[in-house]
Order: sequence, then structure tokens, then C-alpha cells
Amino acid sequence: MGVVKNEFDNLRRLAEIDPKHVVKPIAHFAMEATQHELYVAPYIPRALCIAYSDGYGIINDIPYYRFEYFSSSMSREIKVHMIAMLVNYYDQERNAGLAKTEISGNDFLLTKYFQKDNPKTIANNLKLISAREFIEAPLDDYLALLKKEFSVGTYRQRDGTTNG
Repeated sequence: MGVVKNEFDNLRRLAEIDPKHVVKPIAHFAMEATQHELYVAPYIPRALCIAYSDGYGIINDIPYYRFEYFSSSMSREIKVHMIAMLVNYYDQERNAGLAKTEISGNDFLLTKYFQKDNPKTIANNLKLISAREFIEAPLDDYLALLKKEFSVGTYRQRDGTTNG
């Protein structure tokens, strides 16, 4: 209990800073008796989840669920934008940056207006949809952590742990 509430609060705070690129959660619910909690966020029609499967791409559900790889140049651009977003949300007053980010799926999406062959459409259509926690670290150390993480990618295992 409390983990989801923490993420809910983190997302709300980031959405106040940048409502265009951070999904603002609507409500948090906790059931003490069952030790379950969840938060509700707005539905984004035809969103494309950024994912990794031996290369970066999107999960597209139109007309059926499938993984579509990005070109190598588009993969590079997507990673640059995700890193820039994370650096942008670094809190210099607290010396803290977002942590436990799943850069290879689940945490970033692109809106339906993203064009897979046009890197100029990334910036206006990239959204952060998760903010599990912040890690305290000087900016230079945080940048080094991002560099390391983006070199290997992360995704959540079935047991809840990450691979990176």
C-alpha cells in the first residue's frame, strides 16, 4: 500500500509543471482490507505505447495488436526525446530525478498524431504516463544513470522486477 499513491502524487505534480506531456491522473483508490490500490487516468484514444523487442517500436492496435519497429534513425530520435523529457523533470531544488522508469515499454506513449516516418512529430506527441518514484542524485550522477539505463533498456518482468 502506498506505492501507487506515491506514483499518483508524482504524476499529478509533474502534470502541474507540464500538462501537455504528462498524463494527469484523475483519482486514487485504496482498499485497505485487500491491500489493493489503483489510480485512474484519462484515456488517450489510439495511443501508441513505446516498447522494446530487440529494437524500439510501438505497439499499434489498429486494426489489430502488433509490434511495429522504428527505423534506426527514428529509434535514436525517440530515445533522445525520452531522455530530454526525463532531464527536463529533474528537480534541482531536491536534487532528484525520476527513477524506476521503464524506457522500453509502459511509461511513454505517442498520441495518434505521431507519424512513424516524421521525427518532427515526436516532440508534440510524446507523453509520460508513469512516475513511480524519484531518486536523489546530483544532476551529473542522474545523467550518468540515464545514459547507463538507455544503453540497455528496461522492462517489467512478470514478477514485478525490471531487467535493468
